[in-house]
Order: sequence, then C-alpha cells, then structure tokens
Amino acid sequence: MAPKSIEHFKAVHQAFVTGDAAAMEEHAGANAVWVRPGAPATEGKAALLDALAEAGYSRARDIAVDHVITHGKAAAVNGTVTLPGANGTPARWAYCHIYEMTGFTNGKVKRITSYMIADPAPQAKETSS
Repeated sequence: MAPKSIEHFKAVHQAFVTGDAAAMEEHAGANAVWVRPGAPATEGKAALLDALAEAGYSRARDIAVDHVITHGKAAAVNGTVTLPGANGTPARWAYCHIYEMTGFTNGKVKRITSYMIADPAPQAKETSS
C-alpha cells in the first residue's frame, strides 16, 4: 500500500481514538457501521459520532499505537488507551480497531470493528538485542 494510504489510515485512527467529531465527520461515510462484539452495531455517521462521544473517546489520554497493518482498503491498528471508567476513574484498555474503507487512497470509513480488553497493568516493551 502506498505511503499516502498509510497516512490516511493514521489520520482516520487519530480522529477516531480521540473522538474528534469534526475529523470523523469528514472521514466517515454516511452509512458507516461501528461493530463492538457483545454490543449492538452502531449504524450511520450520526450514530457513530454520538457513540464516540458517549464512550468518552474525546477524553482519551495516554494513547499508544503499537502496530498499523494495512492491506488494500483495510487497516488494523492496535495499542493502548486510557478512557474514563464507569465511575469516573481512568481505565486503561488494550485495543485493536479494524478499519474498512470505501476506497484505497482517500476512502471514507465503511466499517470499524473494535476489540477492547481491560488492561490494568502496562506491559513491558520488548527490546531488540
């Protein structure tokens, strides 16, 4: 995949994981779907933007991206993020978001599938020798 496409996926991911409504308004297709296994799918751009706000993504902090893997019109991004917990206490999560786009270079978000697991303790990073 061309570097321009990778940069586009990075911009989409940054907008999504920070809950940047204005940027997601630009990046999401009208019929975008957000799938979170175990929860009902969120369908449509307006519903996606509302769900991002409700999930507290605009208050995300300590965002780390470990990998961005792309293939065609799709990308998988994994890492960790701290979001507000149910009682207002920050909660750390390990995530993998899979983005499916309508086109290659500057496509709109067609579908996001998110896997998130509570990650209370930071993992030690592997070092190269």
